Amino acid sequence: MEKTLKTIITIITIFMFLDCVATCIAQDMFITRIAVENNIELKDIEYRKKEYEFIKQNQLLNWLSENLWNNKKMIKTFPNIKVEDIDKNQIYLDSLLKDIQPYYLKVYDKKP
Repeated sequence: MEKTLKTIITIITIFMFLDCVATCIAQDMFITRIAVENNIELKDIEYRKKEYEFIKQNQLLNWLSENLWNNKKMIKTFPNIKVEDIDKNQIYLDSLLKDIQPYYLKVYDKKP
């Protein structure tokens, strides 16, 4: 019984770790896509442009970006995701995609 429990805990831990890694990759790809497609001036925009081109050229990454981690999925999953441009302005990415509504009812508005 103890060995079975340890095995189950190990499998769940590995799954959770892989889920965290996939989430970080998805957020990075989403921020890159939105920044490049909307001409947001980030500190690392040149790196982001190269990464964007790499994603577009790689069949698997492009499929993941367009299907599993598309704009609708990312905004609905992370409705308050934001970036800071080179002028230190915070840009909420959902404000760039107004046709996508979050899952929840907004109780208050974000600061502009």
